[in-house]
Amino acid sequence: MPDNTVPEAEAKCFVLAFRFWGDHFAWVLASSHDHATVQTDCLILAHDHLKMPVNLRRGYQLAWLRKELLEITARHPVRQIAYRGVEQIAQTKNSARAESEGVFLEVCAAERGIEARKLLTKQLKKALSFVGKDLKDLLGNEPYNAVPKINCGEAALTAIALLLI
Repeated sequence: MPDNTVPEAEAKCFVLAFRFWGDHFAWVLASSHDHATVQTDCLILAHDHLKMPVNLRRGYQLAWLRKELLEITARHPVRQIAYRGVEQIAQTKNSARAESEGVFLEVCAAERGIEARKLLTKQLKKALSFVGKDLKDLLGNEPYNAVPKINCGEAALTAIALLLI
């Protein structure tokens, strides 16, 4: 009987990470071999930045967001999903972002059976072994140079951090 198991060295881990704003969001699909220890062990496979339709009322924008999230998570089935969370000090400043994150959390839990991880700056810095002030300084290096810094950078940092946690 043939052995169909994947050797330990070839086992791959795939993750999705998101960054939300009030009227748009970005996502990144990344992978690494299991037990990756450094950022260069990771690879960004796909990414996108989507804007909500501006001519719709908020409830319909959130319904559009839910549909998009369902499509993305169906197209890229993964075992781990994370999002770039809002720092405690800024949580009350952007209710539209909070609504978007709520829709995201519902899709992950109710539709995909995955609990999404919220990653904050401190967690990202620790996972990425970064000691500087601005995490975005990493975006010009591998594996991040494949994504647009402005729209997908934070989602890319979140995806790679999730692989290294």
